[in-house]
Order: sequence, then structure tokens, then C-alpha cells
Amino acid sequence: MRRSLHKEIPCRRAKSSKPVSDATAPLTDARKLRGKQGYAN
Repeated sequence: MRRSLHKEIPCRRAKSSKPVSDATAPLTDARKLRGKQGYAN
């Protein structure tokens, strides 16, 4: 859901924290888990 928003509306926040791209969409999820569990990927 959020991924589509990042694709269409590149916010400054989204740009700095995670690159706006369809290919990097799954990576953003991995980053979230990585921050919580340490290394989910």
C-alpha cells in the first residue's frame, strides 16, 4: 500500500530513508524488519 504511494508521490522523507522504486519496494520492508530484528534479510 505504502509502496505504491512512494512510487507515485516521491516524498522527501521517502527519498532520504528509502529510494523510490518498484524494485526497491521489497527492500524497504526488509529494512524495516532489519531494524527490528537486526537482520531479517
